[in-house]
Amino acid sequence: MEFRPIENVILTGSARGDWNSVIKKDPWTLSPRVSLIYSPVKDHTFRASWGIAFRKPSFLEYGMRMQDLSQLLRLSNPDLVNEVNRSTEFGYAARLTDRIKMNLDLYYSQYRKFIEFDAHELMYVNSGKDADGYGGELNIDSYIVKGLDGFANYAYFNAIPKGGIDYSIDTRVSPQKAYPHHKVNAGFRVKHEGLTFNLWAHYVSSFWREIVDPNATAVTQQITKQVFMKDYILLNAKLGYKFLKGKTEIGLTAFNLLNNKHREFPGFVWDTESVYNPPRSRTPPESFGGQELGMKLLGFIAIEF
Repeated sequence: MEFRPIENVILTGSARGDWNSVIKKDPWTLSPRVSLIYSPVKDHTFRASWGIAFRKPSFLEYGMRMQDLSQLLRLSNPDLVNEVNRSTEFGYAARLTDRIKMNLDLYYSQYRKFIEFDAHELMYVNSGKDADGYGGELNIDSYIVKGLDGFANYAYFNAIPKGGIDYSIDTRVSPQKAYPHHKVNAGFRVKHEGLTFNLWAHYVSSFWREIVDPNATAVTQQITKQVFMKDYILLNAKLGYKFLKGKTEIGLTAFNLLNNKHREFPGFVWDTESVYNPPRSRTPPESFGGQELGMKLLGFIAIEF
């Protein structure tokens, strides 16, 4: 539904109702959303919105049963309820000059009833790791000269634990530490006739994640561990050439030109000597989880029909 009380103001609203026959608790879910757009002058627009979203449990999380193993390893949990996200957003978009555009977005979200696998209970649960998340993103696009564009953006995110869990007593990672707080991108694009060249840098700040420890051999042991994810900077490039009236493009993409060895997902070397009895030697040692990433080169051809 859309309503315009005055020429430069737009109000919109919508609502969706869902019923899920497999959810035993609160099978009905309502997802409303409202927004306001205000343009006081040309090339300047403000936006505000609020809404509720949800994610229902997947079949793996709520309904899968394994014959002869259901007593030992339940895995699925029929008592799960939907994850819920209530979000408030504010935005500002402007064309500052004929050559520069800017976007600023801010948000505050309430994440409730997270579904995740509990390594102690050996099944999926609504973990109680509720959190409020807040952050924003600033983006600037610039038309420098004919055939040369530039861009830069910065994103910030932080979280506040709301589930009443004491993260200081075990290996679970607090939401405040579990995600990178800062991300930065900057680069430019050169375009001349059929030739294009992109070069951009990407920065991600450090964070912590928890991961199942393969060295744990009993359910009663502490079977998760904290892994520190170091910050990293990547320099990427793409060179392409279009021909046959722009219908065909060939090129080369380079990821991580500086060959900065890094991990984007937590991982470590598996200590095989303590896992297996008797010990098994491995050359090289087995890695568990995310792999270290270095430089990658990829050639491509794209044809438009």
